[in-house]
Amino acid sequence: MGECHYLEGNYEAQFVISFAHEIMKEIGINPKRLLLEWASSAEATRFVKLMTEFTDEIKGLGKLGESEDIEEETLRIRLEAAKEALEKAKLRMAFSKQAVKLKQKREKGEKIDLTLSEGLKKMIKDEFSLHQIILYLQKSPYSSSNLAKKLNIAEAEVEKYIASLEKKGRVTVKESIPVPVYIIKN
Repeated sequence: MGECHYLEGNYEAQFVISFAHEIMKEIGINPKRLLLEWASSAEATRFVKLMTEFTDEIKGLGKLGESEDIEEETLRIRLEAAKEALEKAKLRMAFSKQAVKLKQKREKGEKIDLTLSEGLKKMIKDEFSLHQIILYLQKSPYSSSNLAKKLNIAEAEVEKYIASLEKKGRVTVKESIPVPVYIIKN
């Protein structure tokens, strides 16, 4: 690290990969599907070896979602939720803030930890979950318990997200007999 002739490029790349791996974790995608390795232009043999090994690894994993045991529709919703979460300024701004802090530490000669902060990890999880809920509710009404099963999280967490979406005017209760069922508010 730090040997890149662009000085900070490899640190920034590693941080981006950490961010991407966290998103992949939330989606349920095997992190082996994204690899970052260093090879200079003088290391053609190493580059070919890395690419061959990575290609073999991906072929071994099979079609996206297969080795992860994610149904195609669930995978589609998770990918769309991740895309929508990443398009919002909230996550991009938080990522940028942590990247700037890392750069400042590097400039001061301080030790750099390229792992994501717990706050950023929580924000990724929250934004991803919120967008999944929205996507599911756009398709059909759901109770919080059914959403919890779809998202594989605790019902209390879903209720927290629903409350947030209700407060923003995005979700409303369609019916509450025997339990509340939520829909996207038009």
